Amino acid sequence: MSDWLDDLRKQQDTTFESLRAGKCGCHACIKSRGETAMHMVVCKQCGNKRCPHATNHELACTNSNEPGQAGSVYA
Repeated sequence: MSDWLDDLRKQQDTTFESLRAGKCGCHACIKSRGETAMHMVVCKQCGNKRCPHATNHELACTNSNEPGQAGSVYA
């Protein structure tokens, strides 16, 4: 196996360890911890990937998966 693939797996393992430990899984928190999200990040409340709450837990859950929502990484 290549070194870069090993590195990616280690990065993702670190992220999953944080999530299993109960740390926030929004894009902003993952990034602030210096971790890597190679999985689909979804809103903890509604389960939608485009919900602004999935991007930053400080934003309200819109219960929507519509594209272009303010605050969403998919806007």
